[in-house]
Amino acid sequence: MEDKLIVAVCGFPELYDTSSYLYRDRTKKDMAWRKVSEDVGQPDETDWSSEDGEEEPQGAAAPPPPAPTPPMEKRRAPKRPRGIEKQREVEERLLQALERDTPAPPAPPLSEDELFMRSLVPSLERLPPQQKEYVKFQIHKLIYEASTVVLNLDHLE
Repeated sequence: MEDKLIVAVCGFPELYDTSSYLYRDRTKKDMAWRKVSEDVGQPDETDWSSEDGEEEPQGAAAPPPPAPTPPMEKRRAPKRPRGIEKQREVEERLLQALERDTPAPPAPPLSEDELFMRSLVPSLERLPPQQKEYVKFQIHKLIYEASTVVLNLDHLE
C-alpha cells in the first residue's frame, strides 16, 4: 500500500513541491488527493494530511495489516511537457560549458612605466601615512607639470 501511495503521489507535484505554483491551490490539491485515493483504493473521506506534514491516512487507530498484493505493474512516468525537456537540455548544456576548463587569457606584459611605478611601491609603503600622502601628491604634481604644454607665442613673431 505504501508503494502504491508513493507512486500515486509522485504524479502530483502540487502535493509535495513547495516551489510549485499549484502547491498553494487548495482545490487542485484536494482534486489531487481524490485522484490519489482512487489510485490507492482508499475512500474519498480519508484525510491524507497529518499535523506533521506526512501523507498518512488518519482515522482508524490501528489499521489491519495489508493483504499480500500481486506484483505491481511498472508504471511509466508521466510524459513531461516539451518546455521542461528543453529547459533541462539548456541547463545541462550550461553546466557542461561551465565545467569545461577554459584557460584564462594571458595577462598582457607590463610596460616599462608600470614596472618603474611598481618598483616604487615597497619604498612608498614603508613611509608614515602623512609623508606617504605628501610624496604621492608631489608625484602627481610633477606629472601634471610635465604634461601641460605652455604656448610661448612670442617666439613665433
